[in-house]
Amino acid sequence: MVSDNPGGGHLSENHPMQHLAHLLFGFDGKIRRSDYWIGLFIIGATSFGAMLLFEPGFLNGEIRRPLATPALTVLFAVPELAIVVKRFNDLKWPQWLAYALVVPCAAISIMLNTGMTKDGTLADTALCVLVLVLALAELIPCGFFKGRSTASMGTAAGTS
Repeated sequence: MVSDNPGGGHLSENHPMQHLAHLLFGFDGKIRRSDYWIGLFIIGATSFGAMLLFEPGFLNGEIRRPLATPALTVLFAVPELAIVVKRFNDLKWPQWLAYALVVPCAAISIMLNTGMTKDGTLADTALCVLVLVLALAELIPCGFFKGRSTASMGTAAGTS
Protein backbone atom coordinates (compact mmCIF):
# COMPACT_ATOMS: atom_id res chain seq x y z
CA MET A 1 0.00 0.00 0.00
CA VAL A 2 1.29 3.43 -0.95
CA SER A 3 1.11 6.27 1.56
CA ASP A 4 -0.42 9.69 0.85
CA ASN A 5 1.44 11.07 3.85
CA PRO A 6 2.81 14.53 2.92
CA GLY A 7 5.58 14.10 5.48
CA GLY A 8 7.10 11.13 3.72
CA GLY A 9 6.53 8.04 1.67
CA HIS A 10 5.46 7.77 -1.94
CA LEU A 11 2.52 9.43 -3.61
CA SER A 12 -0.38 7.23 -4.61
CA GLU A 13 -1.43 7.09 -8.24
CA ASN A 14 -4.53 9.14 -7.37
CA HIS A 15 -2.60 11.94 -5.68
CA PRO A 16 -3.14 15.37 -7.32
CA MET A 17 0.61 15.88 -7.83
CA GLN A 18 0.83 12.58 -9.72
CA HIS A 19 -2.02 13.72 -11.96
CA LEU A 20 -0.34 17.10 -12.54
CA ALA A 21 3.02 15.50 -13.32
CA HIS A 22 1.40 13.14 -15.81
CA LEU A 23 -0.66 15.96 -17.32
CA LEU A 24 2.44 18.06 -18.01
CA PHE A 25 5.09 15.42 -18.71
CA GLY A 26 3.36 12.15 -19.67
CA PHE A 27 2.81 11.39 -23.35
CA ASP A 28 0.47 8.43 -22.91
CA GLY A 29 -3.24 8.29 -22.23
CA LYS A 30 -6.02 10.78 -22.84
CA ILE A 31 -7.18 14.00 -21.23
CA ARG A 32 -10.45 15.91 -21.25
CA ARG A 33 -10.91 19.44 -22.56
CA SER A 34 -10.91 20.80 -19.01
CA ASP A 35 -7.52 19.18 -18.33
CA TYR A 36 -6.21 20.71 -21.55
CA TRP A 37 -7.28 24.20 -20.44
CA ILE A 38 -5.82 23.68 -16.96
CA GLY A 39 -2.51 22.50 -18.45
CA LEU A 40 -2.43 25.35 -20.93
CA PHE A 41 -3.06 27.87 -18.15
CA ILE A 42 -0.31 26.38 -15.97
CA ILE A 43 2.17 26.38 -18.87
CA GLY A 44 1.24 29.92 -19.89
CA ALA A 45 1.47 31.36 -16.38
CA THR A 46 4.75 29.65 -15.51
CA SER A 47 6.36 30.48 -18.86
CA PHE A 48 5.35 34.14 -18.53
CA GLY A 49 6.73 34.25 -14.99
CA ALA A 50 9.94 32.51 -16.02
CA MET A 51 10.40 34.86 -18.96
CA LEU A 52 10.02 37.89 -16.68
CA LEU A 53 12.44 36.36 -14.19
CA PHE A 54 15.18 35.38 -16.65
CA GLU A 55 14.64 38.08 -19.29
CA PRO A 56 13.16 41.13 -17.48
CA GLY A 57 13.29 43.37 -20.56
CA PHE A 58 11.39 40.89 -22.74
CA LEU A 59 8.17 42.92 -22.75
CA ASN A 60 10.09 46.01 -23.91
CA GLY A 61 11.91 44.10 -26.61
CA GLU A 62 15.23 44.28 -24.78
CA ILE A 63 16.94 40.92 -24.91
CA ARG A 64 19.97 40.87 -22.63
CA ARG A 65 20.33 37.11 -22.36
CA PRO A 66 19.98 35.77 -25.90
CA LEU A 67 19.95 32.12 -24.79
CA ALA A 68 17.20 32.56 -22.17
CA THR A 69 14.34 32.93 -24.65
CA PRO A 70 15.13 29.85 -26.79
CA ALA A 71 15.89 27.75 -23.72
CA LEU A 72 12.60 28.68 -22.06
CA THR A 73 10.68 28.15 -25.31
CA VAL A 74 12.06 24.61 -25.65
CA LEU A 75 11.54 23.97 -21.93
CA PHE A 76 7.86 24.90 -22.08
CA ALA A 77 7.23 23.29 -25.47
CA VAL A 78 7.71 19.84 -23.90
CA PRO A 79 4.72 20.03 -21.49
CA GLU A 80 2.63 21.71 -24.18
CA LEU A 81 3.44 18.85 -26.54
CA ALA A 82 2.53 16.35 -23.80
CA ILE A 83 -0.94 17.83 -23.26
CA VAL A 84 -1.60 18.16 -27.00
CA VAL A 85 -0.56 14.54 -27.66
CA LYS A 86 -2.91 13.29 -24.92
CA ARG A 87 -5.72 15.51 -26.19
CA PHE A 88 -5.19 14.22 -29.74
CA ASN A 89 -5.33 10.67 -28.33
CA ASP A 90 -8.74 11.54 -26.91
CA LEU A 91 -9.84 12.93 -30.28
CA LYS A 92 -8.40 9.81 -31.99
CA TRP A 93 -6.18 12.02 -34.15
CA PRO A 94 -2.64 10.92 -35.07
CA GLN A 95 0.10 11.94 -32.64
CA TRP A 96 2.38 13.15 -35.42
CA LEU A 97 -0.09 15.98 -36.00
CA ALA A 98 0.57 17.27 -32.47
CA TYR A 99 4.30 17.33 -33.22
CA ALA A 100 3.60 19.02 -36.57
CA LEU A 101 1.77 21.84 -34.78
CA VAL A 102 3.83 22.39 -31.63
CA VAL A 103 7.42 21.94 -32.86
CA PRO A 104 7.27 24.42 -35.79
CA CYS A 105 5.41 26.91 -33.61
CA ALA A 106 8.19 26.75 -31.01
CA ALA A 107 10.92 26.96 -33.66
CA ILE A 108 9.35 29.99 -35.32
CA SER A 109 8.84 31.64 -31.92
CA ILE A 110 12.56 31.21 -31.23
CA MET A 111 13.39 32.76 -34.61
CA LEU A 112 11.10 35.74 -33.98
CA ASN A 113 12.23 36.35 -30.39
CA THR A 114 15.97 36.08 -30.95
CA GLY A 115 16.29 38.52 -33.82
CA MET A 116 16.80 35.93 -36.56
CA THR A 117 14.24 37.84 -38.61
CA LYS A 118 14.12 41.55 -39.32
CA ASP A 119 11.17 43.33 -37.67
CA GLY A 120 8.61 44.77 -40.05
CA THR A 121 9.57 42.70 -43.08
CA LEU A 122 7.12 40.62 -45.06
CA ALA A 123 8.88 37.42 -43.92
CA ASP A 124 8.58 38.47 -40.28
CA THR A 125 4.86 39.19 -40.69
CA ALA A 126 4.32 35.90 -42.53
CA LEU A 127 6.03 33.97 -39.71
CA CYS A 128 3.86 35.74 -37.13
CA VAL A 129 0.74 34.79 -39.08
CA LEU A 130 1.99 31.20 -39.39
CA VAL A 131 2.49 30.97 -35.61
CA LEU A 132 -1.05 32.27 -35.10
CA VAL A 133 -2.48 29.73 -37.56
CA LEU A 134 -0.56 26.85 -35.94
CA ALA A 135 -1.65 27.95 -32.47
CA LEU A 136 -5.30 28.14 -33.54
CA ALA A 137 -5.02 24.76 -35.28
CA GLU A 138 -4.04 23.35 -31.87
CA LEU A 139 -6.30 25.43 -29.66
CA ILE A 140 -9.60 24.96 -31.48
CA PRO A 141 -9.71 21.13 -31.64
CA CYS A 142 -7.97 20.59 -28.29
CA GLY A 143 -10.01 23.14 -26.41
CA PHE A 144 -13.42 22.82 -28.02
CA PHE A 145 -13.92 19.46 -29.77
CA LYS A 146 -15.44 16.60 -27.79
CA GLY A 147 -13.36 13.48 -27.33
CA ARG A 148 -14.30 10.32 -29.18
CA SER A 149 -14.17 7.88 -26.28
CA THR A 150 -14.15 8.82 -22.62
CA ALA A 151 -15.20 5.52 -21.10
CA SER A 152 -11.56 4.60 -20.49
CA MET A 153 -11.06 7.77 -18.43
CA GLY A 154 -13.62 6.74 -15.85
CA THR A 155 -16.21 9.37 -16.78
CA ALA A 156 -19.67 9.02 -18.18
CA ALA A 157 -19.69 8.15 -21.88
CA GLY A 158 -20.15 11.09 -24.20
CA THR A 159 -18.80 13.76 -21.85
CA SER A 160 -15.38 15.34 -21.89
